[in-house]
Amino acid sequence: VTERPDGIDFTLATAAEELPVRLITPGRFSVYNALGAAACANALGIPLSVVAEALRGADDGHAPAGAA
Repeated sequence: VTERPDGIDFTLATAAEELPVRLITPGRFSVYNALGAAACANALGIPLSVVAEALRGADDGHAPAGAA
């Protein structure tokens, strides 16, 4: 986890893969919220790449391709 003036970076990881995520919402609480959402998505079988893209887009108000 790397805190920056304009947001926070972290690595979203499972046993199979790791992907970088940058949130523009500052604070470690944003990472905790993102990890909770990622865990729920993982439990539903949503690929980590889709989760990471959604988290990146969540801060800018844009849904990832294929999101309903």
